Amino acid sequence: MKKRVFAVLFMAVLLTSVCSGCGRKAEPDDQTADTDEVTQENTEDSFAENTGTEAAMDTENATSQLQLGSAVEIPASFDGQLAETDAHGQLEMVIAEYCNLAEDDYSAVRYYYNYVDLNGDEQNEILALVLGQDITGIDGNLLLWLEGEEDSVTADAVLQAFRQVGTPVYISNHMTNGYRDLIIPEHSDTVGAMAGAESGADSQADTGENQTPSQSDSNDADTMTSDRGQKYRLLLWTGEKYQELEEAAILESLDELEGMAVLTNNIESDFINDNYHFLGEGMRN
Repeated sequence: MKKRVFAVLFMAVLLTSVCSGCGRKAEPDDQTADTDEVTQENTEDSFAENTGTEAAMDTENATSQLQLGSAVEIPASFDGQLAETDAHGQLEMVIAEYCNLAEDDYSAVRYYYNYVDLNGDEQNEILALVLGQDITGIDGNLLLWLEGEEDSVTADAVLQAFRQVGTPVYISNHMTNGYRDLIIPEHSDTVGAMAGAESGADSQADTGENQTPSQSDSNDADTMTSDRGQKYRLLLWTGEKYQELEEAAILESLDELEGMAVLTNNIESDFINDNYHFLGEGMRN
């Protein structure tokens, strides 16, 4: 009888130990789950902080034109503008006539344009960059300053032309004789970028090797926006016209200057991605 009682007590103790052990074993799993949830929440919070509005605002404050998408870098003291996205048929006809272009050359001529107000009369003018490598009448690039609103650009609208310019074009807040000063990169980066893009496109076609967008954008930034050794021409209004490039003062940097920048498009990247206007595009509409 004592043996039977002892056996029953032994079994009861054994079952209690096993049950208690099972209960303790479940606790780490619950803690692990809780820890995983906390870790996931912290990770999600961290991701939201690094990619959310506050981070975006900080990035935008670093350079003023990041919200413009495919624009090249410009100093933070200048507000950047990408070129207009709509083709301009009347502007195209003026370009063709001014440059004496044959219709067969239209498809090889690209252009960008922005509306500007250089004399503060609240009437739009146009700055148009025309690109035509090896096209007679352009021979690289041409910057045209034209008067006229969106629907009234005529053959007599060209006020002044500048050949072989760099981009972007900077428009200072400072005015001379009633017109805002123009600041144009001295080196012909646009010509080099266009030739480099054409050469790069041909090379990729021959070899079948394609750069990723990030590689292309990185190379473009190095080519178009490096300020190391970059000089600028400061064009002042003389009372009748802006100074010519060769007579304008040279600036070593854009420090302490403010204003706006136009034609900020990444021209090399645009060429590779077929993102540009060509002569004849607007004429067809």
